[in-house]
Parts: sequence; structure tokens; C-alpha cells
Amino acid sequence: MWSLRRNVAWLSPELQAAYRYPSTVRACIASGFESSIGQTRASTPAENARVDELLAELELVPLAERQRRVGERRMAQAVNSVGGPVSGFVLVVLVGGLVVVLGCAVLIAGRTRRVVAHPALLAATLVMAGTLALVAMSIASQARELRQAATGDLDAYVAANDASSRLSQLRVTEISAVAARGSGQELYDRFAADATALTTQLTEAPGNPGGIADLSAALDVYTSAAEEVRLRDEQGDNRGAADLALPALPDAAGSADAFQDANRIATENVEREAAELQRRFDAAADADIQPLLPITLAGLAAVLAAAGILARGRRYR
Repeated sequence: MWSLRRNVAWLSPELQAAYRYPSTVRACIASGFESSIGQTRASTPAENARVDELLAELELVPLAERQRRVGERRMAQAVNSVGGPVSGFVLVVLVGGLVVVLGCAVLIAGRTRRVVAHPALLAATLVMAGTLALVAMSIASQARELRQAATGDLDAYVAANDASSRLSQLRVTEISAVAARGSGQELYDRFAADATALTTQLTEAPGNPGGIADLSAALDVYTSAAEEVRLRDEQGDNRGAADLALPALPDAAGSADAFQDANRIATENVEREAAELQRRFDAAADADIQPLLPITLAGLAAVLAAAGILARGRRYR
């Protein structure tokens, strides 16, 4: 069985929500070699190399040594609980209980010819209605926050990550063109085309307008610096192009400094959108109500209703 499990990659909201082991992202991935909950042994060099490949492929290198936070577990719980079987069951029970209590109150009021059948029945009705409203508001609040996250914040986060990734790829293309030693015409053309595409993408990207505008301006500066590198290289001064692209002196100006400035802004945009997305998920998680609370209130309403019915029954027996 264990040999079979090692070949199964299993992931689910329940597993994410119930993962209680203090662990880094790297350790979570490495635990898959044994299909275990938590890393149960040290990884081999080959396994570490494979984990590094997956982190790079999934663009998780910056988060590799990050501990999973309680907020991430709450996020998974919120996403999994909205409209789930537990919430649906609680709503059905509360609606059914409210209908029964109201029916009993109307029936007893008709028999006793009283507007209020019994104070206990009135209290039971109010408790049941209040509990139902509380649960409904909780589900609506969670749904609203998650809907906003899915339609706006998540798009902005993905766009910020994509812009950061494309910017890094521009740098790789530029360095590769310089390394071609005068034969990088095709790579320079690709750099120009990709830079134009990224500029166009930023004009339409969702997210913080100020951060996007700053990145767009920094990208223009970097593109101009890279054009100077290309000009030097095409004039036969590959050494001068390399000095501009990879300045040997700390105070030397070149495309490397322009890229670092743009990359810093891109990283700040990613972190900003990630924080906003996390805030949205935390708000949804905070709106969650543990099933024990409405069940307890429903039980209280049932006791009050039973007390009211028995009291009237004894009096008019």
C-alpha cells in the first residue's frame, strides 16, 4: 500500500485546512516523496534537487523557507465552508425548527385565544429567528469577500506575478544577447518585442494604479538602458555592452541598475496584492461561525418551545 501511495499526489481543501504540522513550503513539497503528512525524514541530494526544480517551475522560490501561517489554514477553511454541507445542514435545521416553533405558537394561540401563546414560545421564536439571521449573514459575508477575491483581488495578484516574471525574463534575454558576442540580433529583437508586450499588458492590468504606473515608468527606463546596450554591441563594442549590462563597478550606471529598480517595484506590487488578497481571505475566515454556536442556540430555542408548550398544555388540559 505504501509503495502505491508514493505514486499518488493528493491535495484537497480538507488536507490544507487540517495540516497542523509546523513546516516550510519546501518541507511540504518534500513530504510528497513518502506521501506523508509532514516530512518524516531528511531528503536525499537528488530529492532536494527535484524540490528545487518544482519550486522554480511553480514560481515559489521566494516562499521556499516560509512557514505556513495560521491565516492560510483559516483561508482554506473559509473557502471550504462557504455553502458547504455543514452550513447547509445548519440552515435546514434552523429553518425547519423555526417553522415548527411558529406552527406550535399559532396552534396554541388559536386554542387559547391569546395573541402570544406563551412568553417561552415567543422567546424561542426570537432566538431561532436571530440564529437563522446570524448564520445567513455569516454565509453572505463570506461569499461577498470570496467573490471579490475571485473577481478582482486574485486577478490583480496573478497580473502582478506575471509582470514580475516577464520582467525577469527580459533580463535573461538581455544578458543572453550580450553573451552572444555580436550575434544576438534575434535575442535583442525578442527583448524589444517582449518589452513592448509587457508595456501594453501593464496598461490593461488590474491592481493598484500607482504601483502599476511606477512599474511602467521603471520599465521604460530599463528598456532605454537596454537599447543603449544593444547599440554598443551592434557597433562592435561587445565589451562596452557587457560593462553596461553587467557593470563591474558599484557606482557604474547601466541596464543592471535600471532592472533592479524595476524589479524592486514589481516585487512591491506582488507583495501589495498578496497582502490585499490575504486580507480578503482573512475577512472571509473571520466571518465564519463555528457550527456549535447555532446548534447551541437552536437547542436553547427548542427547550424554550418545549417549556411553553408544556406550560400551556398543563393549564388547558
